[in-house]
This record gives sequence, C-alpha cells and structure tokens, in this order.
Amino acid sequence: MLLFSFLLSALAWPVRASDGKPPTLHPASAMVRIGGIGGTLPKAAKAWTMDMVRGESEGLQCAIVPGDGEALPVDRVNLTARDAEGPAVRLYRVVAVEHAAPPTEGMFIVPPRRLGQIPDVLMPLEGRAAAAQANPFKEGVAPLTYYIEFHAAAECKPGEFTYALEFETLRGKAELKIKIRVHAVTLPARLPFRTAVCWNWSLKDYYCHALTPEEKKVFWNFCLDYRLSPNAFFGKEPDPAPAELVDLGKRGLSLVCLMQVSGRTPRLLTEKQKEQFGPLLKQWRAELEKQNLVNAAVVLLADEPKAGSEEICQANAKWLKEQFPELKVWLATRPSKAWSESVDVFDVVTASSTDLYKAHSHDDPALAWWRTERPFPKGEYWLFHSVEPYAPYANVRLDNLPIEARVSGWQCAAIGADGYEYFWIADWSGNLEGKETAWPERAKQWKTGLSGAGTLCYPDEKMRPLPSLRLVNLRDGFEDWALLEQLLPRAEHADRRTWIEPVSKSLQEFSTDPEALLKARKRVIEQLEKRARRP
Repeated sequence: MLLFSFLLSALAWPVRASDGKPPTLHPASAMVRIGGIGGTLPKAAKAWTMDMVRGESEGLQCAIVPGDGEALPVDRVNLTARDAEGPAVRLYRVVAVEHAAPPTEGMFIVPPRRLGQIPDVLMPLEGRAAAAQANPFKEGVAPLTYYIEFHAAAECKPGEFTYALEFETLRGKAELKIKIRVHAVTLPARLPFRTAVCWNWSLKDYYCHALTPEEKKVFWNFCLDYRLSPNAFFGKEPDPAPAELVDLGKRGLSLVCLMQVSGRTPRLLTEKQKEQFGPLLKQWRAELEKQNLVNAAVVLLADEPKAGSEEICQANAKWLKEQFPELKVWLATRPSKAWSESVDVFDVVTASSTDLYKAHSHDDPALAWWRTERPFPKGEYWLFHSVEPYAPYANVRLDNLPIEARVSGWQCAAIGADGYEYFWIADWSGNLEGKETAWPERAKQWKTGLSGAGTLCYPDEKMRPLPSLRLVNLRDGFEDWALLEQLLPRAEHADRRTWIEPVSKSLQEFSTDPEALLKARKRVIEQLEKRARRP
C-alpha cells in the first residue's frame, strides 16, 4: 500500500474530543465551480468513479463542509493508493480569488460578470503546512475544497485502481473512496494538432530581471505539462531557442515561433533587417533540422493586420520563404483570397464580441474556402481565445464557468481546427506589490485585471507557476480533442458531429453539464477500444 500524507496544520488547533456531527464530503468533476460566485455545492457522497486513458491527466474536486453548521478545523489529509501500478496522484487546495470589476474603458472593455469569490488557484500541498478550516456553506463563498489530479503514464496497465482521500478533524474522520478506471487507449506525448501559448511577455517586469535559463526551463516544462507549446510570439528571436528544444520536443512541443515581423500595421522589411534576420533564419533552420522540428517552425507575419496591407505582407513572406523554404507563415486574421498566396496558417479568434476582432474571427464559409484552397497539412487553421469573446460564447476567463475551458477543445474538434493558441499565460505584472504575501492570503489582494484573461497560472512564493482550475480544464479539453482526432481524423470532421453535439452544437450552443461531456467522452473511448480489439 502506498501512503501520501499531506499535513495541513502543525498543531494549529488543540486536539480535543467533540460531540458535533462529522463533516460531509462533496465530490465533483473539475468542471464544476464549487461555491463562490456562480458556483454550487455538489451533493454529499462517499465515493467517486472516474475514467481515464493512458497518457493523460484527469482530476476531481472534493469540498469538506461541517456537519453541524459550525466552523471545523481540518488537521490532516491522507491520500492513500492501494496499488503502486495505478496512475500517479497529486493533491492541491483550491483557493478562491476575489474577482473585481474589469476595466470599462481602453482597448478591451469587459462586461462585469460574476464578480466576487471565484475558486481558481490550485495550490499544491506536498511539503506545505497550511492551516485549513472548513466553514459552513454560504451562497457566493467558496468552501474548503481540494483538487485531486491523476496522471496515467503511457505504460500504465489498463484496469481499476482504488484510492482513499481521508480527512481528519476534531469530530472524527471522513473518507472519500475514489475508483479510477484506466482504459486501453493511449494518447501520444505530441498531440495531433498544435497548441501554443505566449509565456514570457511581462515576466521580466514581475521578476524584476531577465529570466535565467533555469527560470525559463521551469516555465517551458510547466506549459508542456498542460499540453501547451511555450513560445515568445511577439519577439525578434525564438524563445525557447532552437538549440534548447531537444528535451521539449520529446515532451510534445508542437510549434516553434521564430519571430514576429509586424503587428496591426505591417511594414516592408528593411535591408538592414534582412541582413540581420537572413543568417539567423538559416541558422535556426539547421538547428531545427537536427531535431526533426523543421515542420514546427512558424513566423508571425502580422497580428490582426489592417486592410490594405496584403501586398506588403506578401513581399515579406516571399523573402522569408527564400531563407527558410519549409517555414510556415502565420497570420492572425481570417482566411481570404487576398492573403492566400503569402500565408500558410490562419489564426482566428473563436468569435468576435466587439469590432476589435470583427475582421479576425471565425467564419464557416471562410474556413470551407481555405480547406479547398490549401488542404491540410499545407494550410492550417487555428482558433484562439483572448479577452474576447463574451457570453454566449465559451472562453477561459474567470467569469466563465470552468467547464467552458474544456468545451473549447470540443469546439476546436467540431470545426476541424489544426491548432489552438492562447495569447498569454502569466500576465502577473499588475500584482508586484503582493509578491511577498503567501497563498492563500495572496488571493484576497490578487488583481484579476481583464477577468483573468492572460493569467492561466499564478506565482508561488518561489516564483514558480501554480496551475489554475481553468488551465487544467483547458488541458483536459485538448486531450478530449485528441481522442476525437484518433477516432475520426479532421479530414473527416463532418462525420464527428454526432459525437460532439451532446457537448457543443455550435460556438454559441454548448452544454454546461459535466455529466453530458463525460458521457460523450466515454462513448469515444469505448469506440476506440472496440476498434483496437478488431482483428
């Protein structure tokens, strides 16, 4: 028997007998918001069953609530695995941030929606002493909740594995029995589509110095833990650099952004810039060829370019391809005939809620035309989320429900996308004054900015990234998308409709019921298992 013991309080409360009622446990999928604004308290239960495939991570939450309405100290949490061959497990405390009103002027105006306590920060408990107290459940307040994450390695044997999550309190013990069913389906380290994120835009401001190589590696590997390829989208050189990609490529890196040529107002590359970038492009190509990552190389030609800049971009793209023939030229706008000669990858926001993204958002006819003009793999089509879109569309902001991040993967599968990118993962620069405050106290003063857009992780006391509930759901959505891709490749994406519709009928119509999503997912897994058993 394996025993994982997580100390939550070092004799923070005196040990004494109590005649009060024992606490109740309230398990739920990670897709549920437990308490806080827009949240609920799941039904009490003593057991939970979860399905997994090999090569993926999956998690659940469990809230602990006093049985007699009085605050109750939690002294210890014990997580026990009965079989050493089962999935690895980690335990986190779910911490709620206080979501304040977003800006009402400037480039982004975010509607004030679901303001108040929102459970989001996942604080790992290994080796951490943290006083914990279970409080009576109140509307709009987040109860004491834990996130239990399982990771089934690719070599994990199929079967059922049992775990026990035990809470010790002054009023006795409460135990949740967890059964994990690992199916004989395996996801690869590198998913069959691209998933990318910008990771270093404002970290220099938060760290108050340029990041060291070791600090960078922490972030690169953190991003890949959540199935996102780390890149510096807005720089003049790649970060990570091609020479640093050996280990990252083995972990599933799917994209290497070498540089950004321009933003919204493209200009012709000058002779001086060509003298500078020409040798670098050739050098980067040689490095990537050594690592079999040439086809992962992209250059961001322009970011939401203005109309009328097509000829400038076409000239820049022609020169880039002369230096690096296999290079994929990436443009953040909607496909059209005017752009087709110079662009290999179109990257569109899932939907526009304001005029800012109106010309750069998803459009079914534009995608259908692009598929005919440049079929995959020569032409690619990605989706991305930024501050937009707003409800009724799914997004991964704090004011969206956790399940919406996971639904995003199903929506990418529904349109047959070739990739997903998120514009920024760690915009911490507005929270410099709280650097010395420890979690969970830091959550009370954390500035949520644009409703959490651009912040999918949080800094711990040693400047290492902590995941968010939104980030784990986004990763789980990618892994669901990969299962759908295994079952029906995107060349056949029209045939996927019956598999996806229980989760999402359109970009505006999707289920917020975790059971509906898990049922649809299990149906895909079982079909993959049947296929594997055929002679």
